[in-house]
Amino acid sequence: MTTWFAFGCGVKVLFATETFAMGVNAPAKAVAFASVRKFDGNGFRTLLPGEYTQMSGRAGRRGLDTTGTVVILVRGDVTLPRLTVR
Repeated sequence: MTTWFAFGCGVKVLFATETFAMGVNAPAKAVAFASVRKFDGNGFRTLLPGEYTQMSGRAGRRGLDTTGTVVILVRGDVTLPRLTVR
């Protein structure tokens, strides 16, 4: 399935874990986060800046898209740190 997605063989949406997002070079037009929190084996915590950057960096296909889109679904009372894009 991941090969089909990477080569654009008809797969329009791929729901992936952080492991997929961090380990495979499969850029997409858009990346969506269902949460800014993750379970790290001990408890839930906010994504680290490097984790966010690595996963959101998949948005926008080099040579095909001029921009990429990142969507973050925020539920409840969540205080987000200020994010800056460089």
